[in-house]
Amino acid sequence: MGKLRNRVIAEQRVYEDPKHPKTSNYDTVFPRTVTPAVIDPSSGEKLSAALTRIGTAAAGAATAASTAQATANEALATANLAKSTADGAAEAIAAVQNTISATPSQAGTLAYTGSPQKPTWNNYPVEMLTITYGTGRVTESAFTGETNAGTYKAYATPKEGYTWGDKSATEREITWSIQRATIAEVPSVTTSLVYTGEAQAPVWKNLNTTQMDFAMRFTIWLLYIVEFADWNSQAKIGYGCGNNSGTENMGYTDAMTYHTGTKLSSRTTYGLGTQYRWIEGLWDNVLDWMDGCYYNSNGMNVILNPNSFSDSANGVSIGTPSSGWPSAFSVKSVSGAFPTFIPTAASGSESTYSCDHWGFDALYPCLCVGGYYGQYTDLGLFCVGYSSVSGSAAGVGCRLQELP
Repeated sequence: MGKLRNRVIAEQRVYEDPKHPKTSNYDTVFPRTVTPAVIDPSSGEKLSAALTRIGTAAAGAATAASTAQATANEALATANLAKSTADGAAEAIAAVQNTISATPSQAGTLAYTGSPQKPTWNNYPVEMLTITYGTGRVTESAFTGETNAGTYKAYATPKEGYTWGDKSATEREITWSIQRATIAEVPSVTTSLVYTGEAQAPVWKNLNTTQMDFAMRFTIWLLYIVEFADWNSQAKIGYGCGNNSGTENMGYTDAMTYHTGTKLSSRTTYGLGTQYRWIEGLWDNVLDWMDGCYYNSNGMNVILNPNSFSDSANGVSIGTPSSGWPSAFSVKSVSGAFPTFIPTAASGSESTYSCDHWGFDALYPCLCVGGYYGQYTDLGLFCVGYSSVSGSAAGVGCRLQELP
């Protein structure tokens, strides 16, 4: 409008009388009715038309601006929705990345070998969780494995910032196992036996057995003590101790119908006949050599790994036991050895305290346990004797143990 006004240089009155030129000034003598008009001298456009044109343009511009604003608002809403969707997707991805997809399980199978073994695991992302072993929660690096066939417990726990699929982060119990070894062939005798009038025993091949070691013997000791709460096995189960003159054939309790007791007329009758938990003659016929332990100037030593058994090396000292008839015991928990008790006082007798004699000598490192055919009341389940590395005697042998 301002520009239009500037372009208007004169106000003219246009007469409707055709006798007067349109450019004439107003006639003051003969005034006539005229139609006033404002024009743009350069274009001849009337002010009213210009105003109409400008208004139309302004309305169009306003409409366009409104449409643009609506479009911008819609674009902003779309952008906000896209951002929200992206944020949600990022959170979902992060949740998936921090979620442990499955509980670990044992990979493959283990079979008994006589040596410690450790499991390997399926679904074990080490950056997301840790696995510990046994009730003591032994760490992966400290765990040395298990030897015997059986089922064992382990525990899987998410690390900081990680969860299971149900969003929990609590410890989960998992199991692993060592299977029994497979016997390749049925045992058979190596040669036929011919009657000689003397006692004979077969020699076997493919016999999957091993010399019972001290760890197994100690386990039997603990089982007996828990069951009977007593140290005198001869009084509780039977005197045993053979014929007082020499060894005899085994198998004499095969017909017994109960796993513990004696086949003799009374518990105080000497002779072959005792059985404890289906184990025949633990103190009846011969002393048993004990692998997995020995005695020297450092005291009593135990060996954990059967592959390292020795008469005088590879063991861990658990202390120096007292020789004689024990009157007190002490539990020894030494690093590198299983907890064991040894006698720490020896003022007992054949009828008091432990009742069975324990003997040690640094010059005779090999230990043997149990009784033999000599008929004495200090030769029960807990008797411990000794001999030299190359020593042998008719009353000393070994006890086989079938591998699991």
